[in-house]
This record gives sequence, C-alpha cells and structure tokens, in this order.
Amino acid sequence: MADDDAVDVTLVSSDTARGAIERGRSFERGQAIGRYVVLDRVGEGGMGVVYAAYDPELDRRLALKLLHHGIGERAEARRVRLVREAQAMARLSHRNVIVVHDVGTFDDQVFVAMEFIEGRSLGAWMAERPDWRAALHVLVQAGHGLAAAHAAGLVHRDFKPDNVMIAHDGRVVVTDFGLARAANVDDSGSERLAVASPAGTGRAALAATVTAAGAIMGTPAYMAPEQHLGQGADARADQFAFAVVLWEAIYRQRPFPGDDVASLAYHVTAGNLREPPTQPSVPGWLPRALTRALSVEPAQRFADMGALLHELTRDRAWRPRWWGIAAGVGAAAITGVYAGFVLDREPAPCASAREHVTAVWNGEREQTVEQRFAASGLSYAREQWPVLLAELRRYADQWSAAYVDACEATHVRGEQSEALLDARMLCLARRLDEFDALLTVFEQADVAVVERSLAAVQNLPRLRACAQLEALLDPVPPPDDPTVAVELEDLRPELARVSALQRAGLYEVAIGPARDLVARADELGYDPCTPRRSSSSRSARPRAVRPRRPSNTCARRSPPRCAGAPIAWPGAPQSPW
Repeated sequence: MADDDAVDVTLVSSDTARGAIERGRSFERGQAIGRYVVLDRVGEGGMGVVYAAYDPELDRRLALKLLHHGIGERAEARRVRLVREAQAMARLSHRNVIVVHDVGTFDDQVFVAMEFIEGRSLGAWMAERPDWRAALHVLVQAGHGLAAAHAAGLVHRDFKPDNVMIAHDGRVVVTDFGLARAANVDDSGSERLAVASPAGTGRAALAATVTAAGAIMGTPAYMAPEQHLGQGADARADQFAFAVVLWEAIYRQRPFPGDDVASLAYHVTAGNLREPPTQPSVPGWLPRALTRALSVEPAQRFADMGALLHELTRDRAWRPRWWGIAAGVGAAAITGVYAGFVLDREPAPCASAREHVTAVWNGEREQTVEQRFAASGLSYAREQWPVLLAELRRYADQWSAAYVDACEATHVRGEQSEALLDARMLCLARRLDEFDALLTVFEQADVAVVERSLAAVQNLPRLRACAQLEALLDPVPPPDDPTVAVELEDLRPELARVSALQRAGLYEVAIGPARDLVARADELGYDPCTPRRSSSSRSARPRAVRPRRPSNTCARRSPPRCAGAPIAWPGAPQSPW
C-alpha cells in the first residue's frame, strides 16, 4: 500500500491487533436495540458503529452508538469503564457538547444514545477553505465544548475535525466523547502500537484512530507528544489537538511534517514545528498562541483550554497591528461639499483609523445583525453567519488599511499633496457611508435579504478605486452656489441607502427613494450630476427601474466631488448559498 493511500488505516496496540476488540453484531432497519428502533447505519469507526435510531417512548430521533466489545480477561473491566465514562458524559450539559440521553448494554455491547445532529462535520466544512476569522469563530465554539468536558473531569483524547459537527442552525458540537477518559485515570505505560489490517504506515494512517491496550489513545495526526510516547494524557493533550486542528483550518496544512506515523511521531516529539505560511491577513498573535499550545512539554502549554480561548478571543482593538495596519487617521468631519475627513494635526497624524470603522461596525451592531439573521428562520442562516461575518470584517479591515495608506502617503512618506489626500479621504468617506447603509439594511433583514447578503457585501464599492489617482483628480468642479453644495451633500446618505437596498435585492423598496433622488437632482441643476431624462425610471422591474443616468462626466469617471454618482441596477444576484 502506498504511503499516500494508507492514511485511513486504524492503528491499534499489539494486544488489540490480536483481537482484543471484537466487532459486535450488525443491525438492520427496523430491528430493536433495547427500546430503540434502528433506522439507518450512519457510520463506523475504530471503536464502534453509529446508527440513526428512533426512541418510541420519547418520540424522537437520535444517534445510537454501539461500542465494539472486548474479549478475554479485559472485556468486563473495559465494559464497566465505558459505561461509567458514558454516564459521566450524560451528566454534562453544554451547548457545544453532544447530549448523551442514555447509556446501557445490549448483548454484551455498550450503547450510548445521543442527540442526532443534522449538519456536517468540521472536516467537510474545512474542505471549503474558510477565512481564518470564520475558522477561529467555529473552533472557539468547539474549544468551549472541550473546556466544559475538562471542567467535568473528562479528557477527550481524540479531538479532530471528524469529531466536531456543525449543525444546520450553526451550533458547533464536539462529539465522540463516548471514547473519552476520566481525567484521573492513568493511561501511561500503554503497549507499543501495531497496525491492524489493512496494514500500512503511510499518510492515511495519520488520520486514523489509535487504540492501546483496548483504550482509545487518539489519531496520530492530532496526538500530543505524550500520546505518541505512550505516556499519560490529560486535558493538555486535548489542547494540543485543538491547536493542530485550528492550525490546519487556517493554513490548510498540519503544523508538523511527516508522511507516515513514524516520521510524524518523530517530528511531533522533537518539536519540529513548521513555519506558519505567510498570510498577511492572519495577525501575528494567532500563530504565536498556537505555537505555545503545540509545545512538546505539557507544562509549557496554556494552563487550560480556558486560558487558550481567552488568548484567542480577547479584545485587541487597541492594538492596530491586529488588523494588519500601522495606524489610522484623525477625526472625521463632513463640511459642505467636501464631506471629507479633516486631518488631526497631532504629532502622530495617522493614529485612529479604527475609530471611524468602529463607529459604523462594532460588536453591538455585529450582534444585532447576527440575531436578525438567526431570526430569519432559514435553516442555513446560522451556519453561514461566520462566512458573512468574515466578509464584513474583511471590508472593515481593508477600509482601515486604505485610510492609513492615504494618510501616510501625505504625512509620513510625503508622496502626495494635501489636495490629493482630500480626494482620497472623500472617496473613503463615501465608501464608509455605503457600508453603513448596507448594515442598516441587514439590521432589518428579512429572508430575501439574508439569502442575498453575501453577494451584497461582495458587491460593495471596491476600495482600491480610492487610490486610483487619475480618476480622483478628474476636474469636476464643486457647485459655485454654497446652498447647492450643501443640498448636494445632503443627497449622499440617501444615495448610499438606495445603493444598499439594490445590493440587498430590495428593488421594489428602492424605487420610491430612487425617484425622489432623481427629482431632487433635477431641482439642483448641477450639471455634472444631473441625470438625463429616461422613461425607464417608471418601470418596476429591477433591470429597468433605475434613476435616470447621470451625464457622461459622472457616469464615466465617478469623480469624488459628485454626490450624484451613478447607481448601478444589476439583475438580482443568485443566492450565494
């Protein structure tokens, strides 16, 4: 068997390889296991078979795991231990831990009746290459599940992507705790590992579950050094496995080299950690935290999962480099036609970009939008929220970076004039208005808005346009009449609102405000932003209903001083999910 094909092989102790674990009988649909009726066989792992089953007494669907029983002298002791540990799990209640409803034996096999999770595994989700923020959001929830188990005196010992489920409602659940071990059980001195049929020591074996002397030890790719060495494994081994999974989710590779179990064990126990791949968007504190959690010596890791989770989630808003930028610019002020940002003349001229973004996008607003999306009733809204959240945060980060670059180009690097800085800041101010308006729509989202939300964020105006100097300096003069200038600027928030409505697919809602904008622009008589007459504004169809197009000057260049820049009315975007 080739190395690359051998990674799914189950590795067991030499005792187990000789038959210490025996697979029990198989059950078909309609057969009973105690009071439970088998519906379907869901899957099988190294230590048991999982069935979808029905509980007629409580009228509910559940997952029923039958653990393979032992033979020989150890069988009864193992059975007693498995029941005891499953009972301990049944007493644990936490949102991020699978619920155990019942524990018992049937035909000498231990069974565990658990809630049935409708969703997909973390491994399947990771295959979609999530953004690092989405990965962190999901894994932190799983980490809370591990922390809860540790608080109850249990160690998982086989934490990996396939043992975490993401439910359709967005809930992240750690599963397979039936294979956990009480934290006070000494499992050191386990026997040397051997390979069960089919034989293999290649890459596939890295992702297989390992047993030693009839007790689950872990999966090689996620095992801590002490597990590879056959020593006792406590909660810090789970912390190590958690860090491996999070590293893999962020960097699309595991932290230690090794194409087979032997080479992997060597690198893990030697602490030969890979250098994290260069990803500018990933803040430096994240790989540092993971590196500590992946220490060879358990004592050098975080004290517990709670300490690691605190490091991964604590507020770093005061540290601008967490956002991948050097700093920001001074206070914002909208004054007349410029409606731009007035630079603070403090010695550090670029020091507060995040202030402007957090005035629009902050924790409170994030929570409001998340709750609104969850209330939509869409089955996938919670599951997809981390993806949308990552896009929103990315736009905020990019805005901050663009703001800093514009500021430093004048006040640090001396590469551009004050006039050009004003033009770039005005452009960024308008982009932030567009962002704010879309978030307002999200705060009132219905099902249709939720369905189009990801496309709406991805269709926000591109920030790189605010650095295209030729377009920014296009000679479109502001109105000579100061009254017209003020009235023109007053149109900008409503223009942003109409744009946000159309991005969210609310074309019918946008028709009225769009027509009002057309009428008000006509009244101002400011040539660069006066729309041409068009009968299409009377139509109710998304492609046809639009404000009358601005004159060629605005439509061609969208200059920064033109508050009546064209509103795009594309066809309704397809649902991103």
